[in-house]
Amino acid sequence: MLLTSGQISAGISSFVVFLFTSLLFLSGYVLQQRTVHSLQQAIKPVQAQAQHNAQSVQIATSVPKTFGNAPAASENEAHQSTLSSKEDDIAAEKWSQVAYVQLVADPTKLCASVMLFGTLHDLKSPAHRVLMFPKTWAITQSGEVSDPYLSTSRRLLKIAAKRYGVILKPLDPLLSGTDESAPSSYPLSLLYSLTEYTRLIHLSSSSIILDSSPLDNILTFPSSQIDAETISLDALTASASSSLFLISPSQENHQSLAFLQQPQVSKAAATTILETAKFPINIPPAHAINPDGSHVTLSTMSSSLRNIREDTFFNSTAFWTETAFVHLWDPPLRGPEYEVPREMKQSARPRNQDAAKIWDMLYDTYKGRRYDHCGLELDIWRGD
Repeated sequence: MLLTSGQISAGISSFVVFLFTSLLFLSGYVLQQRTVHSLQQAIKPVQAQAQHNAQSVQIATSVPKTFGNAPAASENEAHQSTLSSKEDDIAAEKWSQVAYVQLVADPTKLCASVMLFGTLHDLKSPAHRVLMFPKTWAITQSGEVSDPYLSTSRRLLKIAAKRYGVILKPLDPLLSGTDESAPSSYPLSLLYSLTEYTRLIHLSSSSIILDSSPLDNILTFPSSQIDAETISLDALTASASSSLFLISPSQENHQSLAFLQQPQVSKAAATTILETAKFPINIPPAHAINPDGSHVTLSTMSSSLRNIREDTFFNSTAFWTETAFVHLWDPPLRGPEYEVPREMKQSARPRNQDAAKIWDMLYDTYKGRRYDHCGLELDIWRGD
């Protein structure tokens, strides 16, 4: 049987299609196998590298900053340091003798303190973090929480302890027989009961920390290297200097407090003794020099930005990178924890545009940290 030319062409075309289809299938199969093999080989090194990196971070963060020195080294440099295990233990023990402390007697102010501790935790400050608060917040006779603020306070206390490693210190009122719910029953003089620490630093709660290293420095440097002003606690005023101060608790001060808390001491006598007692505090200078020679602003107030003239050059980058601590205080604004009308906030805003941008960043940072650390939005200001 003879094939026509059309049948021969169709056969040849079919063979060519079959051949190329087979080759395409085989090449796809080979490529697939190579891809799978490459992925299998690539996955193993990535996992091993990830484990190695995780171990490196863990080791780096476990090495304490050098006591009495600026903790300016990066985590990788800390990991590569030659400190022996014994030296690490000594440094860790010395860091346990200094602390950041907050005394909160008003439940509406608790979040601000938790924010400070959360920031110190995030910045890996090695000093202890201590939160003092009325014992009634943690213990009630009925076992029920009637005040919604106390319900939030207990949640925040748990966050502070579990998430940020804060040491909780429940307090009795300073003077026996006073109202346990009144903030005035828990004065700052109670800070002197923390005799397990050689030095404490107290920060204003309506504030933000931009860099903890300079603050760690003044906690650890010898007193002779800190050009601090010493005043009595009763002379402390609501000024820029009062937003940050140091305390060195002593047994003498602690014994005075213990005496005042004895039931047989009348309230009138205790008040008189308290007014005449001298509880020294140290106020460090607003500006300092780091061990590496760089200059730093230890503390400032946001209201100082309003003093910069509109036509004056203001280095916003230097302010943000060279400032450790900022107290957000801008009358007539009540505080950074409140959402105020736009017109009121605009009236308190600096006139210098660069300073105004930093001012906005400070308040936006506070708002973000309030939500991140406390899970709370800003309170609505109602003009009261």
